[in-house]
Amino acid sequence: MSDPRVVTYHDYLQLERLLSSQSPPDPASVDPAATRDLLHHDELLFIVMHQTMELWFKMVLADLEATRDLFDRDRVPERDIPVARERLHRCARTLEHLTRQFTLIETMPPTNFLSFRDALIPASGFQSWQFREVEILAGLKEKDRLAFEGRPYTARMEPARREGIERRLGERSLREVVFDWLARTPYDQAFPEFVATFTAAYDDYIEEQRRHQRANPNLAPEQHAAIDQTFAKAREEMRAFLETGDPTADRAHAAFLFIATYRSEPLLSWP
Repeated sequence: MSDPRVVTYHDYLQLERLLSSQSPPDPASVDPAATRDLLHHDELLFIVMHQTMELWFKMVLADLEATRDLFDRDRVPERDIPVARERLHRCARTLEHLTRQFTLIETMPPTNFLSFRDALIPASGFQSWQFREVEILAGLKEKDRLAFEGRPYTARMEPARREGIERRLGERSLREVVFDWLARTPYDQAFPEFVATFTAAYDDYIEEQRRHQRANPNLAPEQHAAIDQTFAKAREEMRAFLETGDPTADRAHAAFLFIATYRSEPLLSWP
């Protein structure tokens, strides 16, 4: 019997393959495996940063998918809610990390970037299919996208990547399954008049704030008028939030307010 393979740190992380992946392809060669030398020292920074971003996108997608699947059931066990919360919290922290990571690019002077930018054409971050999958899985609607160069955002992607995007579009998003879960929350059984009570309490709060502002002698008439408009808009937006015209969304929004209002109660702390 042969000895079992000893897995080393190097093997486990596949460092040979990972650390040898910073040489860009050479478009001047007929050999598809040919690579070129870096055109500037800072091109290594540019490549490593974007590679690590794609690795983190992979982690975000895994957590979003796992969370989506937890909620994509007719009944979500209470024990799964803290698991979902932990995964979504990690997604948020990961995206915060990616935002902070841009400070590394700021260490590269624009002139250094221009030393190799032309060699990247037509490559673009718009071709990151994982980033688009994160958007889709999180719940971004296609109708809410902005057109880029008058073409779909998939125009610059390879056919296989476009097919992957289409498959993702055919799946349920995290937003959809969470809305369905919220809509099933029996808040109206626990508190039949919750929406009416919440609306009345919100109106009372708005009126109290308006009285405080009207009593301020240091404000000019136009300032009072502007404040009144702000409060009126806040009241309208609150009602629009609860009366969207979509029964599922209305119940989901009301359930969200119910959970947020009573989040200190043990049964609602995790939700």
